Amino acid sequence: MNCGANAFGSGNRANATIGRAIRLVLLNVGGGWPGDLDKSTLGHPGKYTYAVAENEELSPWAPYHVEKGFAPEDSTVFVLAAEAPHSVTNHVADDPEGILDSICSAMSTIAHNNAVSSGHCAVVIGPEHAKTIAAKGWSRHDVKSYLHMNAYNLFRALAFGPPLRPDLQPQSAALYRREPESRIPIVPSPTTSTSL
Repeated sequence: MNCGANAFGSGNRANATIGRAIRLVLLNVGGGWPGDLDKSTLGHPGKYTYAVAENEELSPWAPYHVEKGFAPEDSTVFVLAAEAPHSVTNHVADDPEGILDSICSAMSTIAHNNAVSSGHCAVVIGPEHAKTIAAKGWSRHDVKSYLHMNAYNLFRALAFGPPLRPDLQPQSAALYRREPESRIPIVPSPTTSTSL
């Protein structure tokens, strides 16, 4: 499988074949047909084939499956229902906080699927940024904790308050029992931010 350049792109038969096979199982065994069980409004091309591999050779951290308790020689698969990838660019920061703040910004956009109710995120960090982060002594757990603490929105930004819908703010605040300045995390805990 391709785990290097263009890992999310086309051009690798194994990635495409595995992703397509899983999609066919979801359709024909699971019944996830669009308009039936699959209620996605627009969907995304990744629903056709969406499989990537971890670049264990260039990662400064232990492989993800080892972190989850498997032996290094075990072959494992990690499955997650995900949005299309969001490319995050930062070619100026040379510290973990600077790099991760860019990722937090992308995670915290109000258009993000987890903006209102939190959920899981798969964060794929390229080898260059992973090396920079690890060189400062940060572990994968440190990355997850930082993302958990710094990727959030304030309730007032999500509650249809000014300037979007000032007429709905009181009802929204009462419905969700939130103060306008309360933080809504993108991921509910560090363990739900999966950094690869």
